[in-house]
Amino acid sequence: MAALICGYLGLSAGASAIFYGFLIGAFWSLIKLMGSGGFISRFSYLLTYIRYVIQTGKITAYYHPERDGYDMVIPFGLCLFLGTLLTLVW
Repeated sequence: MAALICGYLGLSAGASAIFYGFLIGAFWSLIKLMGSGGFISRFSYLLTYIRYVIQTGKITAYYHPERDGYDMVIPFGLCLFLGTLLTLVW
């Protein structure tokens, strides 16, 4: 989707649209984490994953739907779309 955005808008405007999409996604994720109370547990999972990768040298999947569920997933395509709209309007 990022390549399509850059192809449509050009490299400079496409890069800013993707940047704004990442910012929108970051804020949305932070609000969702703070609202659900899962902030500490998610960072605990992240630190455990980083320690596992460093100790074993094996890169495995970080996200496990049976452990994590789908309540912390955000639609990143929508974030990129909103970033593109913001770039076009601005």
